[in-house]
Amino acid sequence: MKRTLIWLWLLTKRLYKRPTFLVLLALIPALVLGYSATARDDSGVVTIALAREDQDPLAVELMDKLPTESQLIRYIVCDSRQAAEAAVRRGKADSAWIIRAGMTENAARFVQSRSRADALVDVLQREKSVALRLTLEKLSGQLFLYCARALYIPYIRQNVPGLDHLSDDALWESYQNSQIGDTLFQYDSVGSPIAQVSYLLSPIRGLLAVTVVLCAGAGAMYYLEDRRKGTFGWVALKRLPLTELRCQAVCVGSVAAVVLLALAVSGLAGSVLTELPALVLYSLCCAVFGMLLRQLCGNIHVLAAVLPVLVVVMLVVCPVFFDLGALRQLQYLLPPTYYINAAYNPVYLLYMAGYTAILAGLYWLIGKCKMQNA
Repeated sequence: MKRTLIWLWLLTKRLYKRPTFLVLLALIPALVLGYSATARDDSGVVTIALAREDQDPLAVELMDKLPTESQLIRYIVCDSRQAAEAAVRRGKADSAWIIRAGMTENAARFVQSRSRADALVDVLQREKSVALRLTLEKLSGQLFLYCARALYIPYIRQNVPGLDHLSDDALWESYQNSQIGDTLFQYDSVGSPIAQVSYLLSPIRGLLAVTVVLCAGAGAMYYLEDRRKGTFGWVALKRLPLTELRCQAVCVGSVAAVVLLALAVSGLAGSVLTELPALVLYSLCCAVFGMLLRQLCGNIHVLAAVLPVLVVVMLVVCPVFFDLGALRQLQYLLPPTYYINAAYNPVYLLYMAGYTAILAGLYWLIGKCKMQNA
């Protein structure tokens, strides 16, 4: 144990003398803080210009309520129909919602006639897109609340017998008490509890996971450079894998500690019992993955060319931004998949341990083949 600690101390001391590594460590929390600040500043997927044509009480209530309903939509409140339409034409908004004059009367007439002439809101869009169609569903849900009473009470009177003794107000109170909320989507986690944050901050965990793999590749390059210089020439051949693992452990472990700090700063970190085991196991996984990369590439130049391509592949294939079903089988060939999923489902810790064992087996097998062919 004493010898191992001395090894780790010496390797850490050598690693921290590299300016590039120190800059990399400093960039991780800086970038996370910058990303978090940007995400919280304006998190709207689409921008909606709101306007009303008069001071109808329902229109005023709807205008006050809509901007508080969803973080996916950014609202611009305009003074008039013309201002809202101009915002769309100038590209400042993706769509304009103009509440027609006399919304109270329009709602009552619409329930009776179902005619477009009695519509409550005029919608002007720059283009047809999935995001804008989803926003219309949100608008429809809000407008339904104003039409619900006129729809609900006549329906109950006509189709549910035995309620003649109840007044309309009593029926409406029963309807309101039965509501379970008007939120169509709720951001939540399954498995291990994590913080509830803006959806725009969700990719941070995946980006940090990819960063750890990148640092494992950098650690492999540092090791190849040391081998070229003869730094470990005095180490017995059979002990070189352990020496390489120590080099990787120092590099990846340092980055993992900064990643844990960045997760805590961004508000994405869960409990210590959730984050610490996952990050320790993931550090070991990435260390072995870096060692396998070194075995496969053989020299610094090939490894330096492979790493950028590998980063792009991980960002696309792994569930960093999107979980693409067509690529799901390929995800399990790369380390970030296990760490990202382990934050929500602890069973992936077992999968990650098995994956690490497979990587270690491949590393040993390739090394043995190289020795036999040497």
